[in-house]
Amino acid sequence: MAGARPTSNAGQGRVAQVAFSGSGFGLAGLLIPGYLLMLPTLGIFRFWQLTSKRRFYWSRTKIDGDALEYTGSAVQLLIGFLLALLIFLPTAGLYFWFGTFDTDVQYAGYLALGGVLYFLTGYAEYRARRFRLTRTLWRGIRFSQSGSAWGYAMRRLLWSVAVMLTAGLAYPFMRIGLFRYAWDNTYFGDRPFRFTGKWHLLIRAILPIALLSIVLFGAGVAMALNLGIDWNRPPQAASVLASAGTLIILMLAYLLGRARVASKLYSALEIGGAKLNVRVSAVRLIAHAILYGVLLAFAGFIALMLLGFAVQWINNRTSGIDHNDIAAILSIGWWQLGALALGYLGILGVLSLLGESILALGFWKAVARGAQIENADDLLTVRRGSAEESAVMGEGIADALNVGAY
Repeated sequence: MAGARPTSNAGQGRVAQVAFSGSGFGLAGLLIPGYLLMLPTLGIFRFWQLTSKRRFYWSRTKIDGDALEYTGSAVQLLIGFLLALLIFLPTAGLYFWFGTFDTDVQYAGYLALGGVLYFLTGYAEYRARRFRLTRTLWRGIRFSQSGSAWGYAMRRLLWSVAVMLTAGLAYPFMRIGLFRYAWDNTYFGDRPFRFTGKWHLLIRAILPIALLSIVLFGAGVAMALNLGIDWNRPPQAASVLASAGTLIILMLAYLLGRARVASKLYSALEIGGAKLNVRVSAVRLIAHAILYGVLLAFAGFIALMLLGFAVQWINNRTSGIDHNDIAAILSIGWWQLGALALGYLGILGVLSLLGESILALGFWKAVARGAQIENADDLLTVRRGSAEESAVMGEGIADALNVGAY
């Protein structure tokens, strides 16, 4: 089994392994029919697709040989989304209403509206997490979450202000604080999780990456000043290669940092006498990123070829037509314009498919296959906790704001 380690460790009790058996091809086979059904259903089918996708992830994630179970339904997601629209329709009205005022009032109104939406994003993230947890079972025992979504959203807002005021230096403290609040209010049955990490946990993980990024940025600025920038001339080969190399190094640094941060955070979780130990492989994340880049480049090449044929065909059809005359443009045929629209949606679908079946799945797989639970027998004494939460508004707001996960 991938990622397997010894099943016992002195002083730690029995060690349970976490495994994931899903594949990118399996997920893509589930997603593609869902994408195709979204158009005739005006997007409504995506709630059924999201439910199927979560069951794909949950059922293929096994802890100590037993798979997770997802009990949520697509109807719950649909109802939550419809309820969320009751909040966002007036918000859209306010956006257009601010547009009727002078510039200063517009900016102030848009800024206030953006702050409200950012606050609601934090609220939605916490409520959506509660929705997913209360519909997740392992060995028949349900997860749950307490705490206040309003409190989480306020913490997130205040921490974000601190991050801006400190030019990003407060970000590790923000990440630790929000992670601690979420997990200290998470339960498996009647037993709470505990986050034991300290403020310096992320400093060690991201400080080398941050210093590398600063050095590379400074080197890039120095090189640009040395070579000079002339927008009327093509860029020099040296600057292009340097920019590409810097971008690659920064991407590798980001993936390395993501692996280290995830490993540090999840390895600081305990539940009763059991402890989670996670070692996310940066090599796996880099391999998935390379595969994503290669497939994205190939898909982009095909898309450019098709776009070139389409442009040439339209030019042939519209030669001699006044391009300022809308009626004349539409006279080339509605089905041709519809084909262009479908092509645009197809490009978005390919981007989403590659992102979900390679990057998102790859991160889940890297975390699952790098995880184990020390002193796992302590979980045998967990008793059933709260029942499934009935409220679905939080998941609906998260979906409307596009901050849902898996």
